Amino acid sequence: MKYLQLVLSILLLGMPGGNVIARSLGQQVAELGRVVGEPRSRAEGEAWQAVAEAKDVGKRVRLAQKFLADYPRSGLTAYAHRVLANAAHEKGDIENFVQHGEQVLRELPETPELLALLANIYSERGDVVKATDYASRALPLLDQAGEKPGAMPSVQWVALRQGLRAAAHYALGRCHLELWTKSKSSLKPPEKLRQAVENLNRTLEMDPQHGYAAFRLGFAQSRSQDAEAALAAYARACIIEGPAAGPARKNLERIHKDLKRDTASKWSKMSVDEILKEERERLEAQMAEREQKLNRLAAQVDSRELMKTAVPPSN
Repeated sequence: MKYLQLVLSILLLGMPGGNVIARSLGQQVAELGRVVGEPRSRAEGEAWQAVAEAKDVGKRVRLAQKFLADYPRSGLTAYAHRVLANAAHEKGDIENFVQHGEQVLRELPETPELLALLANIYSERGDVVKATDYASRALPLLDQAGEKPGAMPSVQWVALRQGLRAAAHYALGRCHLELWTKSKSSLKPPEKLRQAVENLNRTLEMDPQHGYAAFRLGFAQSRSQDAEAALAAYARACIIEGPAAGPARKNLERIHKDLKRDTASKWSKMSVDEILKEERERLEAQMAEREQKLNRLAAQVDSRELMKTAVPPSN
């Protein structure tokens, strides 16, 4: 889940910067209607400019907190909360990340990186309704081309978007699995299990090193009576460093033991270590293929950017 490190680099995207503020500084609009994305006075605009230009994270956080205290009715409060959400995420402060992230979404509901990350958090907390809503809202936004920040390399941009899609699909898979597991019916809804498998597979297509997705896919496939698919998923979780590796190894060994009973199957001739070696080679191949795909997508982004800046020929 290395894409989470990249997410931090764009949580500040969309903050009104110099151009927007510069257009507003000369306008004394203190008591006019509040407009999201615009300051209401020169002083407010200058205060926000200081936040946007602060290089040190600690200073930026202090200035954002002061901005919220001084200008609680500003049209820029959502962007100040975005600064604080970013800082909380960097520190691993989930509670403050959620708190400030929710404040952002109240006024900027189409912020896909926050929707995807919050969907993950809510899915792990068992808040199926909110997680499903946020993930479902994030995916169509991420399918749009989006506006790449000028300073960010295109390959990093497309990797980030791909990672966020993986995050949204993981949240959906986790939620469908939760609904299937907690169903009180003696005949658990197979559609929920199928949707869990589908979304977890999509997660691993986009992020082959997503250990939690591999582990939960192993569980879902075993409940789908697909032992070989479960074996492969647990093997993937084993070779990815993380908390899921230990439990995945135990489940892998259990399934392998059952499969070995068929002496005519290939599993009777393969050890667990050989299975892991084969899965590691498969992962390496998928990562190489993913890198090639990201490079192709990045080239398309660069081509679009070049077309935007191209000067049309004069008549």
